[in-house]
Parts: sequence; C-alpha cells; structure tokens
Amino acid sequence: MSDDRPQTIVLRLPEALTTVRISGRVVDERREAVGNARVALYDDDDPHALVSWKAEVAQAASDHTGRFSLTGFSGRRYHVQATMPTFGGGRSEMVPVAMQTSTPSVTVTMPQRSP
Repeated sequence: MSDDRPQTIVLRLPEALTTVRISGRVVDERREAVGNARVALYDDDDPHALVSWKAEVAQAASDHTGRFSLTGFSGRRYHVQATMPTFGGGRSEMVPVAMQTSTPSVTVTMPQRSP
C-alpha cells in the first residue's frame, strides 16, 4: 500500500565561509618590483582538482610597485604563482600562503629575466 502523504525534508546549509584578503608583492631576484605580472591563487583543498593540477580560484595583476591582492576563504590552504610573458616567459615557483594570520601576505619571486 502506498503512502501519498507529503513528506518533510529538512536541508541544513553549512555556515557561510569567511573571506580573507591575501596580499603580496611580486619581485625579481634582486628584490625589485615586477609590475603587471599575472598572479593566480590556487586552492589546495579543492576535492575536484587533480593531484598534480590545483584549481585556480582567483587572479590579479601586480601594480607598478609589484603589489597585488586576492580574495580567499579562511580555513583553506592556498598557493600563489606569478607569470609574465614579457619577463622572458617567466613563471615563479608555487608559493604557499601562510593562512595562520588574519591578513596573509606572500612574496613571489620571478626567475631571472632572459637576455
């Protein structure tokens, strides 16, 4: 015998994530500012990303002083990487972001420029 009475389903949404501003600076090996670099934020905790390929979740361009700002979420683990085609095709190492502070900051060093 079927029961055609309406059923109650309760959905509970998780708490909203708290955003965190991640700031930093892109410099060259002489610690001089690198402007107009593309800086990408990668989420280490994304369950859909492949082990060898992290998910890019935000990007920004560095200003003329090398400074940039990105938005992430507290409780997550991130890396940043800068690229600049006019910088000899340069790509920085993946740099971990220390999320233990309320205002994480990171310095990204571009490899030496090609002659």
